[in-house]
Amino acid sequence: MYRFGVSVNIIKQQPMAITFKPFNPKTVNLAGINLIEASAGTGKTYSIALLVLRLIIEKEIPVKEILMVTFTKAAVAELEERIRLFVRKAHKQVQSQELKNDDIGNLLASAIAQTSHQKVQDLLKNAVLFLDETSVLTIHSFCQLTLNEFAFETQQLFGAELLQDTDTILQDEVNQFWRSNVTSISTDLLAYLIPEGLSITSIKDVVKEHISGKTFFMYVDNEDYSLDEEKILGDIKSLEIEEERLKVEFYQFIEDDKDRLWAISQVKDAKKSILKLCVDNDIDEWLRLISNPKTKYPKELYPDILEKLGIRKLEAQAPAKFIQKIINKITCNAINQVGLGIKNYKLRNNQLSYDDLIANLNAAILKPDNTKLIEGLQSKYKAVFIDEFQDTDRLQYQIFDTAFNTNTIVFYIGDPKQSIYAWRKADIFTYFEAQK
Repeated sequence: MYRFGVSVNIIKQQPMAITFKPFNPKTVNLAGINLIEASAGTGKTYSIALLVLRLIIEKEIPVKEILMVTFTKAAVAELEERIRLFVRKAHKQVQSQELKNDDIGNLLASAIAQTSHQKVQDLLKNAVLFLDETSVLTIHSFCQLTLNEFAFETQQLFGAELLQDTDTILQDEVNQFWRSNVTSISTDLLAYLIPEGLSITSIKDVVKEHISGKTFFMYVDNEDYSLDEEKILGDIKSLEIEEERLKVEFYQFIEDDKDRLWAISQVKDAKKSILKLCVDNDIDEWLRLISNPKTKYPKELYPDILEKLGIRKLEAQAPAKFIQKIINKITCNAINQVGLGIKNYKLRNNQLSYDDLIANLNAAILKPDNTKLIEGLQSKYKAVFIDEFQDTDRLQYQIFDTAFNTNTIVFYIGDPKQSIYAWRKADIFTYFEAQK
């Protein structure tokens, strides 16, 4: 693993020490699988272009067999422009036989010394001829290209239309689920569920994230999420009765101990005098005042009361927690039904979403018997660069790690400090797992 600048030995997020070597694009070994941490402004695009040039003239890898994946169209354009520029500059220098004393010229001189001037010239001439076939792609473009090119191996439907936005389909399916599964719930149960957060919007938000790759924490495949309303209402009533019993018990505890609390509150401080009056007149107000986290002295005067108050608050949350479990169950049922509805809609209309491109390729590559797809990708790409690697999610990393973990030169390039696409399912923990 490499970093621009000095080496760093400790990464806090890891249970073990990680050692980095200083990175130099002109001397780094062009082999195996590499991780480069490059902060903003360190010349990352410049370095990638130098590495591509080295792969062409040192490893004799044609430019069309070098894959570069990044995350925005702007980054694709910038990277492609820089690579074209470097290849053309190198070709011009080697043609003129007047090598400049710069990074490109020095790389050319080193390559010529290892082979011959003619050999390097031929390699660069071929690279210039095939510059239009450079594979600088966004992650979605790479997945779409691979699914189409290896349609048999990925079982991809031919001519599928790429959906630019699935939000309308999602909303229609959520509305259908709400009409069929929520409005049919008894009003007695809805009276508990709606105030605790059950809504079309909340269901849609969770389902959208789930089908995009952020698995809902309560969801389990093949689970039965049907509701027994009579039992649920009975359980809620039992919890409410128990909550009321605990409240009466707690208040009786304070009433029985009033003499001691009165004595504790006999102080000159005005605020504490207010507490004394509250003991006499309003237990709820007194509890509110002494449990204020900004007030320090109640912890000294009433530690036992505060402890019992904390326990009672936790016990009082039992009905709300139970109701939230029911809402989660309804949401999980929505994940099943809405997800199936969207899937069937896209099948009927031969459509794919951007998320489908990644999910479908991931599923195809991870199939144990799909060695032909991996062999095909490794035959097509001899070197791979994954730029902005900190913005990669688990499915994307599995694609690259499975497809190119052998027989391929791989450079993962990123900076965990710049992970900005959490909304796009980027998973910084995937980065650290890959780092290990």
